[in-house]
Amino acid sequence: MIPTVKYGLLPAIGLLLLFSCELKRYDSPPGYDFSTPEKIIMRESLLEISGIAFHHGNPDTVLAINDEDGRLFFFPIDKKKAYATKFAKNGDFEDVAVYKHLIYTLRSDGTLFSFSDSIKQKKVKARKWENVFPKGEYESLCALETDDKLYTLCKKCGKEKHIIQGYTLDLADTSGSKVGSFQVDLSGVSSLTGKVKRAFQPSALALHPLTGEWYILSSVHKTLLITDATWKPKGAYALDPKYFNQPEGIAFDDVGHLYISNEGNEIQNGNIMRFAFVR
Repeated sequence: MIPTVKYGLLPAIGLLLLFSCELKRYDSPPGYDFSTPEKIIMRESLLEISGIAFHHGNPDTVLAINDEDGRLFFFPIDKKKAYATKFAKNGDFEDVAVYKHLIYTLRSDGTLFSFSDSIKQKKVKARKWENVFPKGEYESLCALETDDKLYTLCKKCGKEKHIIQGYTLDLADTSGSKVGSFQVDLSGVSSLTGKVKRAFQPSALALHPLTGEWYILSSVHKTLLITDATWKPKGAYALDPKYFNQPEGIAFDDVGHLYISNEGNEIQNGNIMRFAFVR
């Protein structure tokens, strides 16, 4: 009996050692501690929260987009009540951005909708921007008043798997015809595994208001990519699934605190994880 027990344990010990070697290491980007988030629970109507933004960095109210029903929610952080504005028919809406006194939302096919930022209107007439970006799947949106541009990243575009294709829209030109492009090259990012590097799928992006760095979120791979202002990658960070069930949205407030939203599921509501920025 003793030899049987002894040798029977060896495979189990070997598997345990192998598993421990494969455990991911969850580091935090400079200025943040991802092991101590503050969780903000969303109401039931935001179960499928897919994008978030703040009005000019003011963290009092979260602007959140629901994945399906063409409504934008204004969610005061310190209150349970949320306001909603209907801006379009049902569709696969992925992100939201604020530019001056307008709100822009993004549908997954690249179609944009823009409308007034008033929270008092239950329904608004939105401008529909079709065929602005090349054909593809899109989930990320960010607007900058410093250069009057709207930024997006294509989730699945191009033949080179390690290249993320991005586009800009000049918001100062209301015709919607001035579209630029840029690329994020992941080939030299050593902290990305080969599989993720070949199929990184952006689901949200935001610009850090103090460092000028771009933060790019991939929900599929639970990864956060950080680049400099010229889109050169600086590092990538695996996100702990204990805190990031399905990370779909990202935003900063005006002092650099980071907010990452997660879609809910059958057992938990959608939420936003808040991480304080410490210089």
